[in-house]
Amino acid sequence: MADNNYIFPDSEELERIYLEKLNNAGKSKETPVQNDPIDAHKYKDPEKASPEVFDKMVSEIEKKRSERNKSYWTDTPVNPAEKSVWLDNYEKPEPRQEQKPQPQPEQKAKPNRSTKRTIEIKLSDDMKRKLGGAEQKAAPVSEEAVRSAREPEPVREEPRRPARQPEPIREEPRRPVRQPEESSDDARRTAAAIDRVRKAAAAQLNSEQEPRSEDMPPRPPRKRKKPKFKRHDAEFSFINAAVCIVMVFGIGIALLVMKRASGFIESENRNLAEFPTFSVGSYFDGDFTSGIVNYYTDTIPGREGLRSLSKRFTNLFGIKSDDVEIINNNGSATTKETVDEEKKATTTKATLYTGPRETTTTEASNSQQATESTTLVTKKKLEVPNEGEMLNNVLVSGRGTPDVRAMSIFGGIFDIGTRYANVLNQYKQMVGETVNVYNMSVPLASAFYTPKNMEGVYSDQHECIENIGVSLNNVINVDVFDTLRDHADEYIYFRTDHHWQPLGAYYAAQQFAEEAQVPFRTIDTYEKKTIENFTGSMYGYTNYLEDLKTYPDLLTYYKPTNDYSVTYYDETFSNPYPGELFFEDNEWTQNYSVILGGDMNIAEIETDVHNGRTLVLIKNSYGNALVPFFVGSFEKIYVVDFRYVLVGMNDFFKKVGATDVLFGMAIFSCYSDDHIDMIENIMY
Repeated sequence: MADNNYIFPDSEELERIYLEKLNNAGKSKETPVQNDPIDAHKYKDPEKASPEVFDKMVSEIEKKRSERNKSYWTDTPVNPAEKSVWLDNYEKPEPRQEQKPQPQPEQKAKPNRSTKRTIEIKLSDDMKRKLGGAEQKAAPVSEEAVRSAREPEPVREEPRRPARQPEPIREEPRRPVRQPEESSDDARRTAAAIDRVRKAAAAQLNSEQEPRSEDMPPRPPRKRKKPKFKRHDAEFSFINAAVCIVMVFGIGIALLVMKRASGFIESENRNLAEFPTFSVGSYFDGDFTSGIVNYYTDTIPGREGLRSLSKRFTNLFGIKSDDVEIINNNGSATTKETVDEEKKATTTKATLYTGPRETTTTEASNSQQATESTTLVTKKKLEVPNEGEMLNNVLVSGRGTPDVRAMSIFGGIFDIGTRYANVLNQYKQMVGETVNVYNMSVPLASAFYTPKNMEGVYSDQHECIENIGVSLNNVINVDVFDTLRDHADEYIYFRTDHHWQPLGAYYAAQQFAEEAQVPFRTIDTYEKKTIENFTGSMYGYTNYLEDLKTYPDLLTYYKPTNDYSVTYYDETFSNPYPGELFFEDNEWTQNYSVILGGDMNIAEIETDVHNGRTLVLIKNSYGNALVPFFVGSFEKIYVVDFRYVLVGMNDFFKKVGATDVLFGMAIFSCYSDDHIDMIENIMY
């Protein structure tokens, strides 16, 4: 701001006019315009020229003000003309009514710029005499009016208030003005208000409810509920840990002490693991330790009962696999493959080798061949039901009745059967013309007992057997399909197991004896044995269908009455030991494995038949039921399961002096690539 230096001439008239104008000023200017100083010394005779000088001064001030406020582009002043105490248009401002400011919680007291102070102008005695000799006191003039006369007050803009806790905009005073001090009561009230605001803000941030008013008292902090029985927490934790430790160690000790399951398990159609034999080599290569783990894992005590219990427990939650039924009434049938009739007609039947052999004819009663089928007490008329369903890939019919039956389905493809026939042709080439090779592909129960609503859905098993027959070269195909169909009304297949009954094996063995031209004993010469309440593998395959348990099977087997002896070997045809053909005294063989006790070992059977014929039976589990009916037909019988044997068949045939080789197995092995690979791999 430019300084205003007023130089008064030494003239009583000018002083009188100035004081007169000053005392006549009725209204203060809010924003006086900065006035140029007046050089009063240029006037020679102030007493005569004072009025003219003053008028000239006033006109010059007005002129400058108008020029300063006029825009270059328009004649309209940029800012309206401001009133001055030096001009006649000065209006005295109306006195303001003092309003006590409301204390803000977070604002400091604003300096009061409108505070008025009165001043007195005292004149010297000489000036008083010149003015008339009378003492006159200058009218009180506010300090604000004096400041407005010297410089214009800048236009104040109202500051924008922030959303929360606005800070006051401080302006530096034109002159240092002494501000009124706050009283102690105001300071306390301000501090208390600030403290309340801070507490309310903190409570609002920590609260999940709606914001609370500043005037409301702060919410007290929440108190956590103390857990009940706090003083017993340590005791409960100790009891919990003790119970868990006892359960873990108790169950572990019980599994070690209790009698473990062993032997053949019918629901899975396999033998359970055995405890490994210790040797230095097996220990260092890890077979011994892994065998122990496998043994304890596979032979859990009561494993079948636990599985059944688990099934029933699962059913309590409504998860019942028995309820998931796939009934194919109108479904499209599997594409049927049929053997070309012309190919059947041109197929040459293999010739049986009947060359010279050292044979000894047995007694007539033992060599009698059966030419007619025998009606048995075990014959049971079964009617094929109209409706069937699928449970876990098992075909089930007659649920809820004593005739309930679970059967394996079949979906063979001709190309796979042809491959199987080619492998058997290789065996024939390997053994030469002096060894007879036979094939017996045994159909499954579903070939004869498939419900009417499921007929035509699966592959035709008879066509698949004939497909193998037309693909064989110099191998005799023993097709037992028609023979078994003629006796399908008898009890030749289990209802709860995937095997056939020994009675069905008897009819198949009878046909084979005719093809091989060996003696055959009729069934009435055998000792009949029965096992009641037999529930076979299908009980497990159907996820423990209760109907099969409610209506179990009757297992009937036949023991030869002629003399024979049995020796067992391991898979490498070593470590021989004597045994029995039937395992009747062991609890775990009260099922289909009662014959031969299982599949893993190689069995050698010597009979009282002296015909020089040695039969090697290469089989799956279906072949076990055939063995008792061969005891009266061959001098020696060797039983080999292709799934477990570890010796080459070429050397084996030569070592045992085989004259006849029979591949007797269920049809699913003849149409399984994995089983065909096993048969091919054991050739050499």
